[in-house]
Amino acid sequence: MEPKQLAMKKLYFLLMCIAAFLFLSCRNDDGSLPINDTPDDVIENPETDIFDFSPALGGWGTKVTIRGENFDPLPEGNEVQFNGRMAEVESASETPLIAIVPEDATTGKIKLSANGNDYTSFQDFTVLLPPPIISDFEPKEGVEGDEVTITGQHFGTDASAVVVLFHGSDPVEIKSISDTELVVLVPDAFTGPIQMGVKDQYTISNNDFTYLSWRQRKDFEHEPRRFGIAEAIGEDIYMGLGVGPLGNLSDFWKYNTRTDTWTQMPDFLGTPRHGTSHFVLDGNLFVGLGMDGNGVNGITDFYKFEPDTKTWVQLEDFPGNPNQVRQFANSFVLNGKAYVYGGTDIGIEGYYNDLWEYDLASDTWEEKTSFELIGRAGAVAFTIGNKGYIATGYNGQPQWLSDIWEYDSDLTLG
Repeated sequence: MEPKQLAMKKLYFLLMCIAAFLFLSCRNDDGSLPINDTPDDVIENPETDIFDFSPALGGWGTKVTIRGENFDPLPEGNEVQFNGRMAEVESASETPLIAIVPEDATTGKIKLSANGNDYTSFQDFTVLLPPPIISDFEPKEGVEGDEVTITGQHFGTDASAVVVLFHGSDPVEIKSISDTELVVLVPDAFTGPIQMGVKDQYTISNNDFTYLSWRQRKDFEHEPRRFGIAEAIGEDIYMGLGVGPLGNLSDFWKYNTRTDTWTQMPDFLGTPRHGTSHFVLDGNLFVGLGMDGNGVNGITDFYKFEPDTKTWVQLEDFPGNPNQVRQFANSFVLNGKAYVYGGTDIGIEGYYNDLWEYDLASDTWEEKTSFELIGRAGAVAFTIGNKGYIATGYNGQPQWLSDIWEYDSDLTLG
């Protein structure tokens, strides 16, 4: 080895010895480093940290393992919250611990406090709410529009998160909600169980809700009567006239099927009467003929009631029986026109057998072809499809009738 290289090695060794001597001379008597000389890779006060947790979702009572570092090894030394709800720590160590999802917890972050440090999880823990339970409902039977109270558990308080279905129905209207009680309106559906869903968790009732064929509505709390009129226009029913204990009547009423209420309308414009002919065309009610109790002189007037304006309008007289009574005639509507058939005048002409067609556009009457010689009164009349029908009645022979006749206006020339 050359003298120059040997000299360099000796110098390097001497410097290393001096450095080691200086480093050792700076240590405390107990061998520790001075406080200001701690190397960067030594952590004086390590922070508690959460690496992950599992499972990532579950219901109340679910045990969740939280993994991290620097936890308190004693369960009581760790404070765990699920979205602000304090949880029980079942077991703990410095790395994993097990906490139990508390009752009433909701989806959100997990917060952990230990050793004076706080940490919040990066992702949410998803709380699966307990499924709803239907304990009972009342009443057990009813009709569309009735209120039903459903009792149970875990309904929540957010009506938008709850779906209630009757057998074969769309979601129903919820009138009120609490965690243990719902009030809903019965929809148009069928007899069967009630289903409920709360945030995609579903249950079904043990009992069926039974739909009733009949239900009593609010009484007509006005003068009782018979031989009056009743016609449906939209969802409302218009009723009135007839004869009561004190004689003929002219009052007129509307029944609202949605609110189950009666409202008085303007009285009939003509004389009080019973046994009228009446029908609905183009959303308006037409009433005429009948018996007003003023002798044998007939009443041939006809009137139109307009629901939108609540007014009566007098029309052209009925031409079929000038100066003669015609009561208990029957009517049906076919292809936009009304037809009045038969009736009786009680003793003068007996029973009518003529058929009359009313044209609303021109406010005119035209006689059409009849089907019998004797005539009848008190029959029933109705329409199916594009055919009109007259059935049963009485013709004074005396004979009670049971036959049924069909009318096709497209085949009739006169």
